[in-house]
Amino acid sequence: MAKLGALELPPYGEIIGPGLGFWRNPNNKFAVVCIHYTAAEEKRSEAWLRSAQAGFDASSFQQEYELAFDSYAGRPVYSGFNREAHIAKEPLTWSPRHMLWVGYDIGTHAAVFAQLRDQRLYIFATVQSRGAFGPDTRYADEEVEASALGEFILLTKDLGEEWFPGAVWKTVVDSCAFSNTITHNPKEKPIEIFRACGLNPLPGMTQDLHTRVSLVADWLQWSPKGLPGLVVDKSARLLIDGFLGGYSFERDGTGRKPDQKSPYSHTHSALQYLISRLPVRPGFPQSRQRQEEALESIDGIRYEAPRARWKELPVEDWTSY
Repeated sequence: MAKLGALELPPYGEIIGPGLGFWRNPNNKFAVVCIHYTAAEEKRSEAWLRSAQAGFDASSFQQEYELAFDSYAGRPVYSGFNREAHIAKEPLTWSPRHMLWVGYDIGTHAAVFAQLRDQRLYIFATVQSRGAFGPDTRYADEEVEASALGEFILLTKDLGEEWFPGAVWKTVVDSCAFSNTITHNPKEKPIEIFRACGLNPLPGMTQDLHTRVSLVADWLQWSPKGLPGLVVDKSARLLIDGFLGGYSFERDGTGRKPDQKSPYSHTHSALQYLISRLPVRPGFPQSRQRQEEALESIDGIRYEAPRARWKELPVEDWTSY
């Protein structure tokens, strides 16, 4: 079936030129001409596309340029996310006096870089292995060619040292990394790869998806001082677009479960694992209850490992921030 951007032409439609579609409605006989931006030769380059995407969230760009009128048809997982409140107006800066955090999701590998200070979580950047979005180049600056887990870990470590020189780190990963094995090597667990790369990550506190989402939602709420607990740098577009609707509830069934097949789910899973290990926000006792309940799911996991090149703090000091 012929397509213009994300729009599928009807069976009786045809492409009549670059970026141009035509069909005649068989019922009312109206002639329809559909125009995609690639009809203009100067707009067919990747450089032009990258420039045009600047300033748009994914949903708006898909509707405005790619003729995707069903973009983000699902209900957003985080209805409390607000563009004006949660996206920093100016680039965020980090403090060398406070520890930095990295949350990892594995499979389609993703990492989220953040810092907790002044009772707020500042999210600086996201990185994801290339492929989840197919040929879409919208997030080229945040995708990396690193399909192997060890390669991805070392790459994110190098980026962390480049972006935050001299920082002290704490890492968190999906707790299945401590028990599951790598598909191509059934004798090797992901946690062993992390340790071979010099990291000693904590496991995310829970595999329960609804608990993880609720913990993130707590940080999106406003504090008594009138400030949201979470702020994202505007360069972290992949995570932002997920907040704005890319990460949505499933459209099938009851629609109450976040869609973990979404290409936006990977960075959001990484963020969920990270937040599950943060000290509880003052004034949000429900988070403490959720964490205490989640602790049961990771009871018994041991964390022996060499100290990391990132100068990670000992696991026992993870609340020192």
